Amino acid sequence: MNNKNAKTAKTLTKIGGFMCLIVSVFMLVLSMFTPIEVTINDTYTRGTLWELSAYPAALSFWLGVIIALMIFGIIGLLISKKVQQKATTTQGWILIIIGFPSFMAMGAGILFIIAGVQTFLAKKVQELTA
Repeated sequence: MNNKNAKTAKTLTKIGGFMCLIVSVFMLVLSMFTPIEVTINDTYTRGTLWELSAYPAALSFWLGVIIALMIFGIIGLLISKKVQQKATTTQGWILIIIGFPSFMAMGAGILFIIAGVQTFLAKKVQELTA
């Protein structure tokens, strides 16, 4: 049976995953050459990624953002492979949950949230046709 909701969820999740990965790599490469500004607890820090190594709090925050985006992208790509075969409620919830913190990746969060809803709908269609 051809499930349009599963196809839509797969497409949106794949696009969102690639967007997260591209933005994280772009942020990493850009921060190597362009100074970034990080303020943590009223402590202002400005410098390239290499200069931030002298400030562990700012460096760990910046790398945490980049690594989180990479992880969200990888999760999105993994779910996009599985949702077409068998959509589950867990996949939908994971997509909705990672959608909120990944809004900064050029709107990838919106795609993840919509894909999560489409995953719920795809699961309903699978249950009705089974």
